[in-house]
Amino acid sequence: MQEFQKFTVEYDGIKYVSEFDTKSVKRGEELGVFENRNKPIECTFLIFYASVMKNHPTASMNKVREFYNKIIEDPEYGVTAFENIIDEFFTLYNLLFTGKGEQKKF
Repeated sequence: MQEFQKFTVEYDGIKYVSEFDTKSVKRGEELGVFENRNKPIECTFLIFYASVMKNHPTASMNKVREFYNKIIEDPEYGVTAFENIIDEFFTLYNLLFTGKGEQKKF
């Protein structure tokens, strides 16, 4: 079984645990990650939202978007705050669905 890395994203007193499994990677695909690759802000949000749903299934898309927007609008963080989560999504997508990539030990 593939192991998946968890990321805790905390900002302004709110905390979300971002984690991927097969279901969350598929959810990202269904949400339109690949259709939005030319829109990096939206693509990043969709990846983040898909990963958050594993541990926070009742979190609304609007609430998670509000949290996400606060982080990317903060000059100290910006959209690069989500680089590890984006990398994890694409690495695991390739492992799970294309057979490309090497299995990492986390």
